Amino acid sequence: MDTIKLTERFAECERKEKQYLYELTLPEFSREEVIVSFVNINLQSAMHHIHASKDFNATRLCFYKAAVIKIYLDRFYDKGAHTSWNFFNNHHGFCYSILSDNGLLIKEVLGFREHFWNTLGVSFSKSLQAILSDNFVELEKQIGLVEKYTARKTWERNFLGTVNALKGILLHDKTLTENGIEELISKYKKQDNPAAVRHYFSIEGTTLAKMALERGLDINVDSLLIPKAMLIKNELSYYEGYEFFKELDFLK
Repeated sequence: MDTIKLTERFAECERKEKQYLYELTLPEFSREEVIVSFVNINLQSAMHHIHASKDFNATRLCFYKAAVIKIYLDRFYDKGAHTSWNFFNNHHGFCYSILSDNGLLIKEVLGFREHFWNTLGVSFSKSLQAILSDNFVELEKQIGLVEKYTARKTWERNFLGTVNALKGILLHDKTLTENGIEELISKYKKQDNPAAVRHYFSIEGTTLAKMALERGLDINVDSLLIPKAMLIKNELSYYEGYEFFKELDFLK
């Protein structure tokens, strides 16, 4: 890992964060566009904390901020329908919530519902919800849909490993879960990961490994893309957010 580059990027993120906070006070800037920019800042900062500073609590805070920003965008710019890019079709919002270890945040996203889109992202999101709520009937249903989507000869086939990983969690099968996550990692370079984490972190792989461990599966996946310290649940005593987070009812 190029930790020097990550440290340089982190310094730039700190500068940009101050700039964007200032821009939020100016009417000539699009508030939505500025707030969207904070997601990338926190993802880049998280990569620095994982691979350079080894500060995993700071990493959890970054994922917390990224997830809450997506909720904010959903509530104020997508009319709170939870049918937007911000949470279901792009499942990363659920992953960031889980990786943050923030119980209040995870409880909030468990209540989200989506009834309109039929995509891999939606079914993966619903699979995560089902695992968190121990709804194994729903999990089995969503795994069937994930299997259907990843069988296509499109970009979705690069996420085929999620099928066995999810099945392993459903069946409490350590080997099946490990094989699924390893298959997922083997296709990492072909997956369309956010630029901020590309080459450094598997969002889906780490989330699935974390959920498997939390459900008693003593899995072992050896990859720099899945940092072991992020698999251990450790809810912080305090999660500092941005001032605009106070506009969200569930955080008041």
